[in-house]
Amino acid sequence: MYLDLKKNHEKLDEYLFNATLRFIRDRWPLSTVLERYFSGLQEDLVDYIKRFLLTLKWIAIQEDANYPPPNLGSTYSLAVYAILEITGDLSAIRKVIRFGSR
Repeated sequence: MYLDLKKNHEKLDEYLFNATLRFIRDRWPLSTVLERYFSGLQEDLVDYIKRFLLTLKWIAIQEDANYPPPNLGSTYSLAVYAILEITGDLSAIRKVIRFGSR
């Protein structure tokens, strides 16, 4: 979904990772993230961004519940998005998952 979303607009290609980081790691409110990074986009695209970020937030909350600090929790999830941002390669994620399960 992340890589697909980035293809929809140049703002998404440029700012989606920063928006994800601010929303999950820094706990910015959704409205602040949308206003800061994605103002002026079409409503249907903003709805798609909301669905992505809110889904990711619930995953991050669950990860933090399963692996509370100082364990990785949602930080591990964000690392996957960092790898996607850098490589754009879904197969690179498998390497992270295998490394983390050792």
